[in-house]
Parts: sequence; structure tokens; C-alpha cells
Amino acid sequence: MALSAIRIDHPGDGEWVMQLAGGGRFVTGDDHCFLTTWLGERAGGFVACEYTGNAMMMHMGSINPRWLTRTLLWMAFDYPFRQLGVGKVIAPIRADNLAAFKLVRRLGADFETRIRDVYAPDVDMLMLTMTRERCPWLIPPRVATWRVGANG
Repeated sequence: MALSAIRIDHPGDGEWVMQLAGGGRFVTGDDHCFLTTWLGERAGGFVACEYTGNAMMMHMGSINPRWLTRTLLWMAFDYPFRQLGVGKVIAPIRADNLAAFKLVRRLGADFETRIRDVYAPDVDMLMLTMTRERCPWLIPPRVATWRVGANG
């Protein structure tokens, strides 16, 4: 068994990431999950959802610091920007999750706005965005060409 692996749309993974991200619903068939496993266990991942034509939401959640790999980043951002052709991804972050906010900023997203009382009274949503032109994760690592749905 490899130390780590990446799964796409594996049953239960999307719901797991959404729960870690602060709640929300994963819609099988519409939404997609890109997840890293470590020693066969879920480590962390992204959910791409809410496709609007020019934008898409991206949620993330993790429990293991080894979850965020270059290959996972490429797959998670290649899907909306190259495969769907969106111009912007939107990352909704709980205002009380400073670690997630800092990570999304380090990945290259910009703070765009705050929506008050979304998760609970006094727990706001911070909206961070990244455009295709500013995305640093579109150069493929040493991985074969792939598409969501191509491998089951």
C-alpha cells in the first residue's frame, strides 16, 4: 500500500469534506470531491460545487497535515479552470477558522467579502476568490492526463 493516494468522487468523501468545512450538502453527480488518503485513511480534500458557468465554489477540509499535495492542488484547480472553463473559484471560509483562511490565502486566493451570521449568529462567512489568470496550480505535476468521470 502506498503511503498516500488521491481519490476522485469516492463514495462518502464529499460529505466528509463538507462536514469538516463547516456543513453544507454534497450532491452526488453534480459536485466533485478530490481527496488525499494517508495510510488508507481520509486525510483531507476539496469539494467543487455550485457551478454557475463562470464561477464555482471550492470547499476544503482536512485532519492530517500531509493531505495537501502538489498533485491534489493541480487536480482540484485543473477541474474548474481547464475542464469547465470557469473564470473564478470562490472559497467560503468560516470567520472563526483562521487556519483555513491563512491556508487559502497562501494558496493564492484574495479576500473578497464577508457575509454576516451565515454559519450561526456571530459566525460570518469570508469569501475568498481566485481567478484562472492568478492560479499558480495549473502546471501539471508528473501525472497522466485525466478528466472527472473518465476513470469511474
